[in-house]
Formats: sequence, structure tokens, C-alpha cells
Amino acid sequence: MISVTLGRGLATATATTTTTRRRTRKAPARPAEDEPTTSFGENLDERESAEGPVSVVCVRARVRAASVRACACPSPQVPSNLSLSLLHSTTGYETVPASAKAPRVRAVFDAVAPAYDRMNDAMSGGLHRLWKDATVAALAPALAGAGVGVSNAGGSGSPRPYRHLDLAGGTGDIARRVADALIAAGADASSPAPPRVTVCDVNEAMMEAGQAAAASGARGWSPATAALVDWTVGDAEALPFPPSTFDTATIAFGLRNVTRPGVALAELARALRPGGAVAILEFSQVPAPPLAALYDAWSFLAIPRLGAAIAGDAAPYQYLVESIRKFPSKRALVGMMEEAGLGGVRVRNFAAGAVALHIGWKV
Repeated sequence: MISVTLGRGLATATATTTTTRRRTRKAPARPAEDEPTTSFGENLDERESAEGPVSVVCVRARVRAASVRACACPSPQVPSNLSLSLLHSTTGYETVPASAKAPRVRAVFDAVAPAYDRMNDAMSGGLHRLWKDATVAALAPALAGAGVGVSNAGGSGSPRPYRHLDLAGGTGDIARRVADALIAAGADASSPAPPRVTVCDVNEAMMEAGQAAAASGARGWSPATAALVDWTVGDAEALPFPPSTFDTATIAFGLRNVTRPGVALAELARALRPGGAVAILEFSQVPAPPLAALYDAWSFLAIPRLGAAIAGDAAPYQYLVESIRKFPSKRALVGMMEEAGLGGVRVRNFAAGAVALHIGWKV
């Protein structure tokens, strides 16, 4: 039986979640041979240094034990090389059939959708806004000239509309920023070739929360920005778009929730035009043991309590912190991107390595 692993909090989320649907359009690793470096030249082996003092390791173990108690089975180890043919993922600590992961993760996000953006502010102290700004800024060279359309191959004919995909876009935080950047580059929804920013997510409740914010002008949305964004229900492992549809793509804090991340990366590459850039923002591992111990304490002891206080449910946030620990390392994700057909991968660390931005281009 193919299996995946999930956080223990998922079991309670599925039993208690109900949602109200609004109208949303539905549409039918190998490691790098050279040492990967960040955009600042930092060697990624710093993240994979020795475990550090025994006392620090014990602190981390006690922190996990205080929140997770005892796991019935040992936590699976993340392999250093993940193949596209891999049919299981390693997020969280509970083992379930692969077919069960997607609906259970969907139930988690159904539960947290109304408080999702507020929880992001609380968990990161607002830093997630800066990380998302940096993600869109990394695409600035492509976005700068895209506001009035993109020239066709050979320069023939009228400019075509620029297309951006925000995969697992949820409430549209990244999509709004991309639309704002396009407006700054001269985009206008009434122009002959207006750009389009597509939010694609499997979770309708999350997109409904984003659409409500866009309609009301909350969280930085404006009518001009909302006019450039469309919302599509779609599975990251089977995107409902033809090949070579998008000029650029983003996925922020969503890849670890996919059952088969390698397949999702291959789908992203398929949907991108040749030379198109993809920016992946995701939680990662803190390399320095003392900081890692503090990060574990915050994650396992504070974040579920914040979830209970703000979102009314700690279980989804227990899943969140467990899923981060089981997500592939920065080096493994570089290999997965390369195997999917995304080359020239660069990595930038935020928050002492707790968050990483991977940028690659379709080969």
C-alpha cells in the first residue's frame, strides 16, 4: 500500500470541518553535481553541519516530546534524493494511505481559512509579508516589461498578455503582490493585452476568503489589482492548463502540502513557457543547533496555542509544524526542481534558514 505521513492534528480536523461554498470557477531528485549556493554565495552545507552539542539535541527532543508526546511509530527519514517517481511524501508524523492525504489536508485548510492571514501575522510576527515581497521582487526582471504585454516569438503580431500562475495561492497574498507589480509596470485591465494573474488552489474555502478580501478592499487589495486576478480550482499534480501557458509562477508555503511534490514541480514546468521563472517560498530547517532548539520551542509549544486562541483550533497548526520538519531539505528541493526541468536554481535564506526561497527557470 502506498502511504504518506500526516500530522496527528489532521485526524480531528476532518471530523469537525464544514464549509460554505461560493461561486468559484472550476477547471476541468537528483542532487546537483556542483555544490548549490545561495544568491549571496553561502554554501548550503552550512545547513547540514554536525548535529552540535548533545545538550542542544536533548532540548530539541524534549520540546517535541512536550507537544507530540510519544509517536506510535518512528518518524520516517527524509531521503537526500527524491525522484519524480516517488509515490509518498513525508509531512507530519502520522502514516495514512496516499489517497487520504489530499482530502485531509483540504479539511485542515477548510478549518483555518477564515483566520489564515491573521495566523500568518501572529506566527511570523508579520515577517511573512517581507518574505512574500522578496519572492515577487525576485521576479522583477520578468515583471518589469510585462505590464503592456509580451512580444511574440520573432516580434511578429500584437503583444500577447503576460500570464502568471500562483499555485496553491490560497487567499491570494502573492497574487495581489504580482498584480501590484504589473500595475507599476503599466498594466491596465482595459488595455489591449492586459496581463492575467491566476490563483490556482485545490481548496475552495481558502480562495473564497481571498475573493472576499479582494471584493472588500481588505489586506491591500484594490479594484485595479482585483481586476487582474482570476481564481481557478485545480490540483497541483494535474494542472488544468495547457503546456507553456505561463511566463512566471510562484508557490508559497504550499509545496509541502502536496502528496507528490515532484509531480507538482513537473506540472509547474510543463505549464511554464521556455525560460519562464518559478519562485518557491517554503519553510525549511534552521542550520544552527541553538537557534534550531529555540525554533522548535516556538513551533511545537507556541504555534498550536496561537492556533487555538486565534483560529479556535490547535490541531491544524500541530500538523503545520510537523509537516515542516518532514519536508525535504534545501539541497533535496534543488535536486527535485532540476529533475522536473527547472535549471539554474538559486536559494535565498530568511529567518536564519527557517524559510527559504528557491528560484529556477524552465530549461
